[in-house]
Amino acid sequence: MKPLLLLILFWVLGCSRSESNTAPEIVRALTDITIPRGGTLGFTFKMIEVIDRDADQLTLIVESGANYRANGTSITADPDFLGKILVKVSVHDGKTGSKPFYVEVNVIDYIAIMPLRTGNHWVYNDWDAKTGTTVQSKFIVDGPVEEGLFEGITYRCHWDNIDTLQLSVLLGNISSGGNYLLGAESPRDTLKQQAVRFKYPVKLGESWKYPVLQYSLSDTQYVLQEMNINCTDTARYISVPAGVFRCIEYSSEASFAINVFGRNKIVDRDYLSYSDGVRYTINNARTLKKYRLTYWYSPGIGCVAISYFIDDNLIEKKELVSFNVL
Repeated sequence: MKPLLLLILFWVLGCSRSESNTAPEIVRALTDITIPRGGTLGFTFKMIEVIDRDADQLTLIVESGANYRANGTSITADPDFLGKILVKVSVHDGKTGSKPFYVEVNVIDYIAIMPLRTGNHWVYNDWDAKTGTTVQSKFIVDGPVEEGLFEGITYRCHWDNIDTLQLSVLLGNISSGGNYLLGAESPRDTLKQQAVRFKYPVKLGESWKYPVLQYSLSDTQYVLQEMNINCTDTARYISVPAGVFRCIEYSSEASFAINVFGRNKIVDRDYLSYSDGVRYTINNARTLKKYRLTYWYSPGIGCVAISYFIDDNLIEKKELVSFNVL
């Protein structure tokens, strides 16, 4: 091949490569995008994951749709709508646009750390180190408590996996969106004590006292002790079967109350519930001192995950599988 022909061929191939372009692609979005009824939300690239092999500068495009309207990259939900809306978004690299991607946005009454409304429910995978198995549990909001017991509305809730014990949990939300626990009810004894459980909004490093009502599921007796709750992260991204969530991390650490031990005689029912109805194993903790609970909550969605350590050993964990909140 003559040199001039080679030169022309390389020039043509080089131009072809330099002018090629691959369309960007949106591969996923946050799962916990929540706004209040009639609220406005601005979309950013932090809410979506985009692949662009050409590393071009990208533009985000948001389109209007059912039950909301778009203005630039912001949307406003219809004032009379509650439920899930699908927001059509795409990205453009200046040459080619991506395929449309539908981002799910949950429209609820107002943003609370734990949205409480009759019929709301959450399904979890519960892993237990003792058995090495995973089972599912479901937390259900049954309805409001008739008597006014605290600021806002108190709701009676229950866990389906301990429903045979007829244990109800009393929860509510304060006007700022924080969560309070009023206590628990059972056929044998009922104890109601007002306590702010998870503050919201909350600052990183903020700490407060929380009276824990330890409830033995073996003999249905309460033990009251106090522990600290700390906000250890305000933007922790947690991946669970239900999706990826931007969470607030709450941590607490304390020692077991002495009078918890010695009361549980049946090995397969050595459980303790910390007021919220979640049951934790204490059988293998008889000679140990401390436990640590870490909760990840997504505002507007609720509890995403819980880990339970005795000393440095992970004993149990709970991860969100699905949810229905309004």
